[in-house]
Amino acid sequence: MTSFAGIMTIPKSEASKASMRLSTLYHNQAVSLPIGFQLVAKTEEYLDKKTNKMKRRAPVTKNEMAREMIRQAVKNQILFRLVLFDLWFASAENLMFIKHNCEKDVICPIKSNRLHCAFP
Repeated sequence: MTSFAGIMTIPKSEASKASMRLSTLYHNQAVSLPIGFQLVAKTEEYLDKKTNKMKRRAPVTKNEMAREMIRQAVKNQILFRLVLFDLWFASAENLMFIKHNCEKDVICPIKSNRLHCAFP
């Protein structure tokens, strides 16, 4: 039986003032369960040099949040073999972290202009 943990982004709705949310979902043949959840809170203000307007950003990137949620799933001894996510999280840093630090396999799309590598 194959089980996996997936990272999902849930964009904010127009009617809601809430920020984007990240969720971790555990899935196997019998059950799907949410095992992690983080809000992307944009609490820092900065001046956008291109538009010369004040904007807001999160102090932690979505990729850092995703890595932390995967790390927590491993620490909590959730039994899964694969991590599944979309193109948004397909960075070399995320792939190396999942493969080498967490010792899990990854399924995700890769942009056509990216270098491909095989993990040892």
